[in-house]
Amino acid sequence: MAQRRDLAALVERICIHPYLLQSVGKGKKISKLHLLWGSNFMQCLAEQESFSENEVQDAFRQLARTLKVRNIMECLSAADLLTALIVILPNLQHCSMQVDPLHGEIVRAAGGNSEDSVRLFDLGQRAGALLAVCPGLETLNIHTCGGVWQMPPLPNLKTLSLTFSQLTAESLERLLSCCTGLRSFTFEGDWRTSGWWTEQFAGSRNFQPSFAVRALGRHSATLESIHIDLRGRSPHKQPWQLWRDVFSFKDSSALKHLFINMDRSLWAGEEDYHLLVQLLPSSILSLSLAHTITSYLPFLESGLLGLADAVSGGQFQELKQVTWDMAETLDDEDTVISKFAAAGVAFEFGSWSQTKSTLGFGDYQPEPHPGFYCYGPDAFPAVYQPLPDPNDPDIDL
Repeated sequence: MAQRRDLAALVERICIHPYLLQSVGKGKKISKLHLLWGSNFMQCLAEQESFSENEVQDAFRQLARTLKVRNIMECLSAADLLTALIVILPNLQHCSMQVDPLHGEIVRAAGGNSEDSVRLFDLGQRAGALLAVCPGLETLNIHTCGGVWQMPPLPNLKTLSLTFSQLTAESLERLLSCCTGLRSFTFEGDWRTSGWWTEQFAGSRNFQPSFAVRALGRHSATLESIHIDLRGRSPHKQPWQLWRDVFSFKDSSALKHLFINMDRSLWAGEEDYHLLVQLLPSSILSLSLAHTITSYLPFLESGLLGLADAVSGGQFQELKQVTWDMAETLDDEDTVISKFAAAGVAFEFGSWSQTKSTLGFGDYQPEPHPGFYCYGPDAFPAVYQPLPDPNDPDIDL
């Protein structure tokens, strides 16, 4: 990079393999990869005949200013070298890296020195270390998340999206309490592993919608869009999981767009003419209903008719569109469509595909290695790196 600054200025995305950030065990031969963990960096650079002395000194002067150190001859850590890489790539926008739980300082270095250029980070664990140095963050997209232990304050956060994830009520509460003015919230619950427990327990630890509604209450004056998709949960329900999950968005005074899946965990199966009327706030503009269990859904048709009659009677004057899952057949489709049309609301049919895992396993999250949660030089023999978009024009596979 020091030799070809013109090429460095063209780099917009980098992917750092996790093995490049692993520590070196005792007795291992020192190689250039091991420089990431404290070998004499200057001495090794001197062995690179392709670098001139002026180029090296120029690069390190810039690095010294960034790190706020005087003696750049000191041994550098992986965090320092990652900082150097980001600093020397002025147009970097997308940084992908996976680090183990011990290396939060690497992530902090990446976020704290990216200035305004980097727009997207792909991280493994220790995402909190990056968030801690990004208090001005407005959009946070989280993929394949299994839990949240702690969250730094993010007072400017406006958009929060979680895909292919599984969160308990406690984790969701930690996420939603880090800010006060969300405008958009998206959650796609799915944690289908490739293990033997897949069919029985897939997504079973996800929060109930009623808890999400309560937790989102602190944002009721600002939330304009809510998308809660729990279709990825296991269809194998225990008897105690069949109760109706009572909740309402009536207090969400700013809500305009709502997507929710209405399966048997949300309703026990009896007809309720006022179901959707009791669910929605007066500010609602569009409603999308997705379903997965056909035998439990005919009761919703009564709720649709009740909503259409309510609009005709003067309620929900902002409502313009209702979208029904095209995979679910209505008993009297013509009546439902005509009633909404008479109320001035478009009734349409749609489908919504769920997000896939980006770890190369499609619909499934790879199983962690038995030693995944252990520490030591052999604790992470198989590390999964997020794969780039195969349709990326910069990638010719």
